[in-house]
Amino acid sequence: MQTPISPGIARRHDLDALRGGAMLLGIVLHASLSVAGIPWMIQSDQSSEGLKHVFHFIHVFRMPLFFLLSGYFSVMLWQRRGVRGLARQRLLRIGLPLLIGAYTVVPLTENAMELGMELQRRDTRTGGVEMPAARLASWAGSEALGPATDLTEAAKEGDLARLRELLDAGADVNGADGAELTALHWASAWGHADACRLLIERGAEVGARDGRDATPLHAAAFFGRPEAVRALLEGGADPSLRDEDGTSPADLADWPWDEARVGLTRFMAGLMSVPLDEATIEGDLAATAELLQRSAFDRLLEDLGEFSLGHLWFLWFLVPLSIGLAVVLGVLGLLGRSAPGSWTVSLGFVLLVLVPATGLTTAFQRGGLTMPGFGPDTSFTLSIDLHVLVHYAVFFAFGGLVRAVDPDTRLVTRRWPTLLLTGIAAYFLTIDAALAAPAKQGEDTVLGVMLGESICVWGLVLGTIGLTQRVLTRERHWVRVVADGSYWAYLMHMALVFVLQGWLAATELGPWVQVSITCAVTFVVMGVTYLTLVRPTPIGTLLNGPVRRPAAAAPQPS
Repeated sequence: MQTPISPGIARRHDLDALRGGAMLLGIVLHASLSVAGIPWMIQSDQSSEGLKHVFHFIHVFRMPLFFLLSGYFSVMLWQRRGVRGLARQRLLRIGLPLLIGAYTVVPLTENAMELGMELQRRDTRTGGVEMPAARLASWAGSEALGPATDLTEAAKEGDLARLRELLDAGADVNGADGAELTALHWASAWGHADACRLLIERGAEVGARDGRDATPLHAAAFFGRPEAVRALLEGGADPSLRDEDGTSPADLADWPWDEARVGLTRFMAGLMSVPLDEATIEGDLAATAELLQRSAFDRLLEDLGEFSLGHLWFLWFLVPLSIGLAVVLGVLGLLGRSAPGSWTVSLGFVLLVLVPATGLTTAFQRGGLTMPGFGPDTSFTLSIDLHVLVHYAVFFAFGGLVRAVDPDTRLVTRRWPTLLLTGIAAYFLTIDAALAAPAKQGEDTVLGVMLGESICVWGLVLGTIGLTQRVLTRERHWVRVVADGSYWAYLMHMALVFVLQGWLAATELGPWVQVSITCAVTFVVMGVTYLTLVRPTPIGTLLNGPVRRPAAAAPQPS
């Protein structure tokens, strides 16, 4: 495939606007989290079933759409400037903002999250302070994990007398409950050191694995239970054992108390109804880490891999994807290969190849579909989760293929109304099973969720592209400004969203009002700052290139 350097290639203003729209939808998505009944760092007393669906509907297709369009524009950039031009532009527009943002935007966001959490805890009705763990516990409830056993219930309570009574009566000390957790897992998670010692004395396997290969030591380390960790180590627990993600107990104890850690800890505490004292957990985690101490070099490597990027993770994903694209295009150019046939962007190719491919990657999401949810996982750190990268790589590669084979995107989106309706129907047919941890319901349900999510995302992505192409038939200056400003808005919005969510969480306002206020204030602040502080400055040039004058309107071919 020879490099067709053509500086005069027309800008796709419609797809550029759609890419900006995907960015702005991220603000709506994040704004809805505190009132959608979904584990999040800030939880309001108010929640809405409708906003839960708003979140899941946006989440399932927004980032796949973004990565598909990124692949499309990456190949367009290659067509304009060649491989070197592609590499240079990606370095300036992605690499540099990521580097700067990691040391400015991310710390600002984390500090704003802490402020939002403090605001959330202040009950305006009583003037008191409320810890948010109970809200998460009420969201999830232990029923999401399946039925418990008498022994696991006694382990949760740390009831030594009851444990002895059940074990003397013949209870299986290594029996697991519906969540594949043993009594020792539960005693460890709750921090009952004496219960751990009793269970080990009575034959409990200290290396017992749950459904994700996590041991009781993983549970104690994750929730910061130093005394339970000490009891497990004394009982012969192996701190080097890793779960299915390759994570050791020491990794969990050393994980900084950042945005990602807070969110996951709250989620698991709520899901398992485990008590969580956020006032002491950082100190408890430090004590736990000391017990599981590793070499300085190992800690350095782990800290580097676990460096949190927060909501800027998508920029980090674009780095390997852009490098991979440049290598592929370079090799194809050396071989003199031409673009593949139009069949590669046909609906038949999407149905027969891409839907099964993303169905397969979906099977690795949410712990192998053992956890409730809808849509892809997120990977917040430098150590990218491979299954998440592969999922988005499918969309990125297809976007590049569409640019090479079907640059006006008419072939693949010509049945956009059908695609949109199919995606919407697949959402409503799949969402209930997906939110009920489908792997616990049998292979048929798992298969249905895999295919349902995949059909949903492809229908919504391609249908949305087709709809946008039909609506934005000519370039409009205000649309161009909004599309350019969306990059800045997405990079900076999280800090403001956290503060607003924390402030609103302690009010009596309804969930839709809270989300509306959060979105309205965020959009206004981001818009004003972009127009006044960013667009006419070097920051705007870095993010979007030089300010361009409005081009003469020219309708696109229908």
